[in-house]
Amino acid sequence: MCARVANQALLRGRSTSPLEGGKSAVPLDCQQGRPMNNVSAAIIFTAAAFLSACSVAPYKYPDTPPRQDLVPLDSTRIVVKEEFRYSPTLTSIVLPAGEYVPVKKDAAGTYYESPRGLLILPVAGQGTLVRGGIYRRQDSAANYQFDVYGGMVTQPLHSMWGLNLNEKIECTPACQFK
Repeated sequence: MCARVANQALLRGRSTSPLEGGKSAVPLDCQQGRPMNNVSAAIIFTAAAFLSACSVAPYKYPDTPPRQDLVPLDSTRIVVKEEFRYSPTLTSIVLPAGEYVPVKKDAAGTYYESPRGLLILPVAGQGTLVRGGIYRRQDSAANYQFDVYGGMVTQPLHSMWGLNLNEKIECTPACQFK
């Protein structure tokens, strides 16, 4: 990692914002101590684009039958209307369509298990099918009322650019995704 600073004003605490009339920082070539050329910048950009493309690589959800051993605790349900890929980080989680039933409660909320498990897709390597589902907090005022859980993964479940969960998921009792 390069420890040099392209603009020495950064070390002296002065602003480098172009809006404030200072000089903007220029990425340095760490070995030569001079500004990077366009070829180096293009290589870095291409590598970043390649790595981000890995998280959206095609997948095929395993053709597994729904589990018959799930015993619901009550009549509440979360229904995923169609399979979708949730990618809040470099690890993606595929939630299959189906009725997620309440299988466990704790002091803060309820665990709704997927009928076919969840497919965890790491940035590199093979996907893994794991038991999991959606956790719903009792506190509807919480920043995120839902989590997706499975295997070693737990992530807040919320709508994102290009993914409106209110169109993909229905809850009984009713819910609203942020």
